Order: sequence, then C-alpha cells, then structure tokens
Amino acid sequence: MRELKSGNFGVYDLFSLDVAQATAYLTNKHHFERQLEEGGLHQHGVTFTEGDVGDVIALFENLSRNFAGVGTTDRESLISTPLLMHFVSILPPGTLTSDSTLYDLYNAVINQHLDREINSRSHTRSGISTPNEELRQLALVAMTRIALAIQSQGADATRLPPKLLSPLLTSPRNDPQTGQTPGWWPADTFCHSSPVHTQFFPTSSQNCGSVSWDKVISFSLLKQTDEGVSFNHDSLIYFFCGAVALVEYEVPGRTSRCGDDWCQHVIARFKERTDIWVKPAPFLAHRLQTIDVLVSKHSPNSTSIKSELLLQLVRHGRTEDWFDLLNLYSSSLKNGDELFAIIWRAMHNHPGYLRQYPDDLPAEIARYLLSLPERSDRLQNFLDHLLRQK
Repeated sequence: MRELKSGNFGVYDLFSLDVAQATAYLTNKHHFERQLEEGGLHQHGVTFTEGDVGDVIALFENLSRNFAGVGTTDRESLISTPLLMHFVSILPPGTLTSDSTLYDLYNAVINQHLDREINSRSHTRSGISTPNEELRQLALVAMTRIALAIQSQGADATRLPPKLLSPLLTSPRNDPQTGQTPGWWPADTFCHSSPVHTQFFPTSSQNCGSVSWDKVISFSLLKQTDEGVSFNHDSLIYFFCGAVALVEYEVPGRTSRCGDDWCQHVIARFKERTDIWVKPAPFLAHRLQTIDVLVSKHSPNSTSIKSELLLQLVRHGRTEDWFDLLNLYSSSLKNGDELFAIIWRAMHNHPGYLRQYPDDLPAEIARYLLSLPERSDRLQNFLDHLLRQK
C-alpha cells in the first residue's frame, strides 16, 4: 500500500483523460509491475524488460497520434484515449511492438479474452466436447455475424434487438420474418460461402452434437440485456466489420487472399450502403497494413494491398459519405505513410469544397498531386494509375 500511495499512480477521470496522462499511467503501471516481479511478488510470473515497456509506450503514442480526435464529426472520437489506454494496459508488455497496428492491438485483446474465458470454463462445460480452438472459431464467427447484423440496422446502431438474435444464429440464410435473404448479407456472392454466412448454431434445446449459440455467446465479447445484444465496446462492431468480415472473409481469424477481385468486392459492398462502412474504415486500413508488413518481409517488391484499395477508393469517390469513408481510411495511416498523408492533405486542400462537390473528388486529388513540385516514385505511380482510370 505504501507503493500505491507514493505517487506512482494518479487518480484519473476517464472523461477528461488526455494522452500525456495516459502515457504516464502506462509507464507507472508497468514500472510498478517490474518492481513487484523483482521482489518476487508478481503473482503471474510475467517477465518483461524496460525495452518491452518502451514498446508499449511507443505503440500507445503512435496509435494516439493516429486516432485521438479522429471521428465522423468534430466532436466524436471513433476510438477514445481511455479505451486505447485500457486495451494497451491489459496486455503483457512484449505482446506487441511499437510498430503494431490498431488491428494487432484489438486482435491481441480479443485473443486474450477468448483464451481466458474458454480455458476458465473448461471444467464447467458439462456435455461440451468441442476443442478449444473450435470454440474460438465459433465465437469469432458469431461475433462477426452479429456485428454485421448490428451494422445493417444503421451507421449509428450499437445493438441488435433481442428478438433478432436467435434467428440470426440459427437461420443465417433466411430472414424468418420475410423468408428472404437477411439484410446483412452483401448483394454479390464473393463471400457467401464463409461460415459467417453459413454456420448453423443450434439452440440449447437441440441435441445435435454442436455447442449451442447461448454458450458461444457466454464466452464472447457480447452482452445481453432487455434492450438487446451489444459488444462490450462499440468499436468492436467496427473491428469485426472492417478487419474481419472484409479481410478474413473465408474464415474469421485467418487472412484471406486480397487481390483485384477482392478490391472490386469491397468497392461494390461500399457502394451498396456507404454510410455504414465509414466507421469500420480505419480497422480495414490497419488490417491491410498488418498484411503489407508481413508480405514485404518475404517479397519487398510486392504490391501494397492498402495502397491499391486507396486508389480504388479515390477513383470511385462520388458522395459525401464516400468522402467520410476515404477521410477515415486515409487519416488512420497518414502519420506513418507518405502516400496516405498526401491523399489526406489533398482532400482537405480546399476545406469544405469536396463536401459540397463530392463528385469532383478524383479530379481534385489528381489536381493536387499534379501541383506538387516533386513526387516520389510511389506517388507518381499512384497518380499515373489514377489518371488512366479516370
């Protein structure tokens, strides 16, 4: 208790927490854990170095620069500083590096939660013989499907009405109220074979050898109330829609092939209802950034997936909602990627113009790029492709 009162920890109001306070908290928290470890008092026996602590702080500061104050309005932050601090703080130092992405952070938090929940229930899951890895997969499928169903309710929806949950999980192909394909299914068939769209979850009363949907929900990141089903944090909706449903379209938790046909599918999906894809855009960008980093280690000259999608987003921009989507997609990586930074600056070169005349978005960005006195090879290549495709 003497250590706790010595000033290592401050009292923070989560509403007004700023980046400097959060950074100080994370630093003090992990230094305190190291002191406990060195004194043999750390109950989990977690070992980490000062370098690991430095990575934690650098990661938090990098993500804060990208996302603090970034939202769909001037007053709304898509991912708050307290939430970022919380997620970073609950992961053991060494889990991520200073170069990790927002996707890496959320993915690690979700995996940690599922590991804890599934393993803690191993002695109480009477009658359940499903392997832990399969339970994890079922949870990811259920959470992704529910996120898509919530999203289909509207861009600002954060919960699913209670009466829709059971039909969603037991009858994914047909809406029992209309007998037609549910509204959360995309129009094109690109990802219709995914378990997100096909996996059947039995009810607890059905004895068919599979784990029931209510048990899957019990160890997920979902909560049920009289008002409906929602995630523990609203931003998880946008994570599962942007990073998982779009990119891990074959099997949630595994990277799928993202080539030209995938880009066309994503653009078509955005055109169906652009407004509901605005908030998932940063998670999509950071999921593709993670893929690009891994691929570049083995193939340095490989095509950047995130840049190819950026090109298509610029090319197809025609509406105010599309402007908002592209704005969040580009701004989420502008502090670490020159191309994304320049495209974002081009969008804001004449403040308010593209919101009033969004149909001019491709031409306005092309004009801005042409006006630059110097262009890198990557930027020139982007411009060449944009001019050819106009």
